[in-house]
Amino acid sequence: MHNNKRKHFLMSNLPRLVAFLALCMTTLASAADYRINPNQILQKQDVYLQLDPREESYSGVTTLYLSFAQDASEVAFHSKALQIESVTLVQNEQSTTLALSQADEFDVVRQTLVSPISGSVKLIVHFKGLFSNAVEGLFVQRTEGKKPFIFSQFQKMLARRAFPTVDDPSFKTHFTFTLDIPKHYQALHNTVAVKEEIKGEHKVVHFKPTAKLNTDVLALAVGEFKSTALNETQLKSKVFNPVDSDVSVPAYFSDVLNHAVSGIEGYLNSPFPFDKLDFFVAPIETLAGMENVGLVALNPNQFLDDDDGQSQCEFTKLVAHEVAHMWFGNSVTMAWYDDFWLNETFAEFMAVKIVRRHFPELASCTYGRKSRLYHFDTNSVAPMRAKMQKLGDNIPMDDFHYVKGVAVLNMVEQVIGEDALSGVMQAYFAENKYGNANTNSFLSKLSTFPLAQQLVDSFTSQSSYPLITLKKNNGEFSLEQSDFNGNSDKRWTVPVFMKIWNGHSMLSKQGIVSGKTLAIKNIPSDSRIWLNEDDKGYYRFFDASGQDGLLLTKLNEREREVYFDNLDALAEHGYIDFQMYLEQQITTINTMPKGSRAVSIAFSALSDAFVSTIPAEKQAVFSAYLKTKLPRIEDWSEVAALSTAQSWLSFYGLYLHDDRVYQYALRQYAESDFLHSDNLEALVKVLAFNANKAQYRALLGLFEKAEAEYKDVLLDSLGYVSNTEHVSLFYDLLLSDATVGFAIGYRFQYPAFQPRFRAHVAQFFATNQARVATRLAQDELQWMPYNFMTACSEKERDLVIEAFSQWQKIPGLAAKEQEIVERILACSGNAQKALNSMQTILSR
Repeated sequence: MHNNKRKHFLMSNLPRLVAFLALCMTTLASAADYRINPNQILQKQDVYLQLDPREESYSGVTTLYLSFAQDASEVAFHSKALQIESVTLVQNEQSTTLALSQADEFDVVRQTLVSPISGSVKLIVHFKGLFSNAVEGLFVQRTEGKKPFIFSQFQKMLARRAFPTVDDPSFKTHFTFTLDIPKHYQALHNTVAVKEEIKGEHKVVHFKPTAKLNTDVLALAVGEFKSTALNETQLKSKVFNPVDSDVSVPAYFSDVLNHAVSGIEGYLNSPFPFDKLDFFVAPIETLAGMENVGLVALNPNQFLDDDDGQSQCEFTKLVAHEVAHMWFGNSVTMAWYDDFWLNETFAEFMAVKIVRRHFPELASCTYGRKSRLYHFDTNSVAPMRAKMQKLGDNIPMDDFHYVKGVAVLNMVEQVIGEDALSGVMQAYFAENKYGNANTNSFLSKLSTFPLAQQLVDSFTSQSSYPLITLKKNNGEFSLEQSDFNGNSDKRWTVPVFMKIWNGHSMLSKQGIVSGKTLAIKNIPSDSRIWLNEDDKGYYRFFDASGQDGLLLTKLNEREREVYFDNLDALAEHGYIDFQMYLEQQITTINTMPKGSRAVSIAFSALSDAFVSTIPAEKQAVFSAYLKTKLPRIEDWSEVAALSTAQSWLSFYGLYLHDDRVYQYALRQYAESDFLHSDNLEALVKVLAFNANKAQYRALLGLFEKAEAEYKDVLLDSLGYVSNTEHVSLFYDLLLSDATVGFAIGYRFQYPAFQPRFRAHVAQFFATNQARVATRLAQDELQWMPYNFMTACSEKERDLVIEAFSQWQKIPGLAAKEQEIVERILACSGNAQKALNSMQTILSR
């Protein structure tokens, strides 16, 4: 699965706060029976479904072919939100109707038997279900004026919402689906249809049995579809989409598929593991894609302009990622969700390789992704490998898998070599193909590289990351590691990639810090040392050696970006003077080209100061100060054409209250093609921030009238409001029928980006639990305290505690609240240091 982050990361730091709610995971208390006993083996499963996208419900019958190696006193399966009508046990041609049992908190239905059984049995379950309104289980996509269709989303733990099954990745098996549908509809599945029978106004479609799969990657679609044949691809792939939707398949799609398939086949020395690779393009909320075997899902919002290099890069990597899943995730599947990183990290690692090797001119999106993740990788979140028992324990933490996980594998590759890692991957895949694996399965293949084993274990079993400090004593350099987020007990095995300027030439050197310190031998005392060559490492760094500093001219472009990003983090955490740091950002904006990446980074740093450092009562003073320091823009149409336009428009419109930006936004709003603007998100933010009540209501109405492809951007913008009344109106929109089918849980935090509204947001949660609960699943409610992740004072800590005092019965919420309280207190301490250094500015 690949989450759609394009909508969340348009402005670096602020959007990374938005996206965190959708990628955070934590560990909950253990329970003995959260999984089905492995003594029960699922040999195969047949599923018969009666489906019609015009209806609200469906029915079906499924047969689970089970075997038991030892005597068993129960049979078990997963079911959630299904109406179980009957359960029949068949053994030796003897049928027994079982008394119906209720699913437990882990969605397991345990059918207690009168007497123990062993050997082979069949379990036949008749059931009914409701189509979901969200992208989970079986759902119907209904859009006014368009034909409805059914699609599925089963990852993670969501197949149990569609039909009774053993919804556990270690119970891989062969599935045979038969669909009874209205005869004018088409049915799509992981495999090809082998037979169709017309029965009156219906037809029954029989599909070929699947390969041995886990339930997460099964897929079904029913509706009226059209297709585009990709005849030049290795597997003669097809792209399906609803008949009344407009999807323009990029001309380079076939090229991407061929390079992805052949490139991964070569790297792993293993052929494509399945016999079908088709695609289904339909809205899937915040997901960009889903790796269903034989019917990969792609979100139409990923099919953007062919001439947009960034979009091409993202799309190319997305397709390569989903293709890579056919090996990592679908053929070799994690044994349980504790090791979900093995699926996502390995697929993303291969995708990045494909893009960089075969499409180097598009590879920009594969770099610089760690900066947005460091901010969230703290001691209050769980590590990549953390215990998971049910869906609510693991709201997707895909950025950790895509970014931190890939960084870990990249570091391993730097330590042992590319060929050696390829050999390790080949051995890991060959041993586990069409089966299951865990982290130890991978570590065992690194047995001849013990430091690499320690590296992987230390970064995947712990949250947070190292701070590498360069020191010099008596003319000799050394490296010292500590936890960047302040946990004195944590240590990593971390390779440090150094560039050393000796006054004449640049040298590269690698050192592996596994204890607290590492001496750097044979380095002249007047050398200048850069501690993260080509951004290869996953760590922050701080120069405490007293050296003059490495000239930025000696660094490549990516390293210069890392320098500024690292500086941002050091300032935020009090390692360097905050006012001096802000002055550097101002200098960057005034001296660098307006369209440069460095300028966007500088605006992000200043925006962060408004969100989490400067209290509400001091923001006007800080804004007035910045107005005297930053350039005055007379012609915003010129700036709007820049690649950094959204940074300029948002910052000047929201934080400098520049009326010229607002007037420019109004002119754009009056244009008939306003929704097509490249700067739509920034423009709507500025309009919402300056709107009166009538104007704001009009903007909310724009959301309801807009095409589906623009609605996510509008929801990401309309929360930047000007007063508490508009906060309430925005929340009314989130909880209305207009947003059904959209992810809303993390969007409650937008108004809280402004410190002046946090008390109002807290009051909303204190008094609206029931309203929120009508729209969010129980698993999602526990994450509501994360809407205060930008809070940064002891007073705001108290607001959070009071806001959720009546929510404590929601499973998991107390733990999430405590994590936020800890983050707020840590932020408060750092913010106070920053404010102390800014007295000259803020006392004006």
